[in-house]
Amino acid sequence: GHAQQWNVTNDCFHIWHRGPFATINGLRLGAEVPSPSCNEKDSSSGLTFGSHDGGSGGGLRNNDAFKVSWVEINSALGLTTLLLASLEKKQPGCPIRFQHDLVPMGSTSKIGLRKTMGAAAATYYNLYSDDSFSLFGKRNFNLALNGLLKCLLDAAEAVEKRDRTIVLPHEIELTNSNQNEMTIGKIPVTFGTDGEQWTRAMKYMLTDVKWLVAFVSKHVDR
Repeated sequence: GHAQQWNVTNDCFHIWHRGPFATINGLRLGAEVPSPSCNEKDSSSGLTFGSHDGGSGGGLRNNDAFKVSWVEINSALGLTTLLLASLEKKQPGCPIRFQHDLVPMGSTSKIGLRKTMGAAAATYYNLYSDDSFSLFGKRNFNLALNGLLKCLLDAAEAVEKRDRTIVLPHEIELTNSNQNEMTIGKIPVTFGTDGEQWTRAMKYMLTDVKWLVAFVSKHVDR
């Protein structure tokens, strides 16, 4: 039945953390954090990062372990998009509907932004980026990222209608309705110059996603 379908989907995603970074299926979602002292152990993975080779890459040195590549960020966001999209499709008991259109395509996923819930027209933006220079910075990426967070908020609100006692661990708020700028735990989700702050925002986001998945999987078909 639906519950069995959901459990198969749920087993495909594992949200955890590695030090300051949230991870999904082992991929870090975050930018960078201050490098700890040499040979400091990552408590959650048992790995030691320092001047010697270490970490999952097998050849990480010095600060490399604490700065995440866009390849990893894009892949982690693609998995997050796929997981949220599966919530919309597989939850019969508490219908989750998103204002925006999630297009999970691995590390090249997109978000179609709609002005209102149920609107036919959507404008699509890339939920991936790289280190290349752009006159407009990460504008399109940030529009997609804020759209992803709006979908997470839509899902949370659908769940809260079913159970009023449910509250997300990190509150999601719309700060500027014209620009659709979102915050999570009072932190802007927009990617900017503060990599440490953005890393924290992404950790909050995946924490909320994990909480939502746990609730939906527990209550599916009930």
